[in-house]
Amino acid sequence: ESKTLVVVHQTAKKSFQEGYSGLYHFAIHLPNKAAFAKSIYRLQQNKYSFSPIDHTMTQSLYLSDFDSVMVELALETPERFKRVITEGGFSLDDKYTDLFRTDNFTSPEIIFPVVYDAMLTQSYGGATFLTCAAIGGSMVAADYGVSGGWAGLRATQQFVNKYADSTLDGRYQFYTDGQIKEITTLSTFTEGYALPKFQNVSSTGQVGSNNGTTGQCDTDFPMFRLADVYLMYAECAERGFGSKATGLGYLQDLKDRAYGVNTSTLADYDLQYIIDERARELHWECTRRTDLIRFDLFAGSTYLWAFKGGDDAAGTAIAPYLKIYPIPNADLVLNTNLVQNPGY
Repeated sequence: ESKTLVVVHQTAKKSFQEGYSGLYHFAIHLPNKAAFAKSIYRLQQNKYSFSPIDHTMTQSLYLSDFDSVMVELALETPERFKRVITEGGFSLDDKYTDLFRTDNFTSPEIIFPVVYDAMLTQSYGGATFLTCAAIGGSMVAADYGVSGGWAGLRATQQFVNKYADSTLDGRYQFYTDGQIKEITTLSTFTEGYALPKFQNVSSTGQVGSNNGTTGQCDTDFPMFRLADVYLMYAECAERGFGSKATGLGYLQDLKDRAYGVNTSTLADYDLQYIIDERARELHWECTRRTDLIRFDLFAGSTYLWAFKGGDDAAGTAIAPYLKIYPIPNADLVLNTNLVQNPGY
C-alpha cells in the first residue's frame, strides 16, 4: 500500500523497440494467498490487463507494461506441488527410456513437451541435435533411427560415476563399446562414454516417420515432467518447506522405476542425494546449470568436472560472476542506460 517499488526513467537515447528493454524480468513476490487475491481484485477493479499463469511451484500474474517484457506478481508455495502430483492427472511412465522415444507424446508423465516431427517441424536443434550429436565412434546411426551421427556429445566421467549400480539402474544408458570413460581431448569422440538418451525410434523399436533417411527426429523434448516435480518437492522439503516423509516417498517412486525388481528402500536423503539424483534422472533436459547454481556448485572449485573453466581435462575453478549471463550487446547498443553485468 502506497509504496514505490520501481521507478522507470524514460531517458533512453534510442527509440523504443518492442521486446527490448532494461527490465528483462521484474518480479514482485507476494507473501501469501491473501495478498495475491488482493492484487487480482485491484487489477480487475482498475481494468488493468494481466495474464494469470500457473508455474506449479508459483502462481503468477503477468502485467502488460510499456516495454512489453511483463511485470510479474508471484506467489510461491511448495505445497502446491501436491496439486500437480495428485490432481493433475499425471503419473510416472512405467519405463524411463520410453520418455525419450518417438511415441513419448503418449506418456502420462510429460507435462509440457516441445513438439517435434521429422517431416513437419524440422530443426537441427532440439531432439535432432540431442540424438545425432550423441552418435559416433562404433555406433550405428540406423540403430537410433537416423541417417548419420555428428560425433559430438559425450558424458564426462564425473557424471558416469554418479551411477553406483550401472548394471541395475535403468537410467544408465551409456554406450561404451570402443569408448573410454575419461575425456582428455575434447575433440576425440571415443573419449567419454556416448549417451544415446534421445532416439528416433519408438518404444517398440519402430523408426520415425522419415524412416530414418535423415537426421530429423519425431521425439518430443520433455521440457517439464512429473519426475521433476517429485524432485522439486523433495528438495523443498529438505530445505524446510514441505513434508520430508512425503519427499522420501516421491524419491522412492523414482528409485523403484529406475531399479525395477532390483530396487531397495531409501531410508533417508539429503541435498547431496537430491543434486545427484537430479543428474541421474534429468540429464540432458536443460536443468543442470541452474541446479548447480542453486546448490552453490557451479562456480569455484568445490565441484569440478572435465574441462570446467577452460582447456583443462581435470577442470578448474570459475569465477562467481559467470553464474549470471552477460547482457547482449544488441541491447546495450539500443539502450545506452544499461550497464553490463559485472565481470564481462
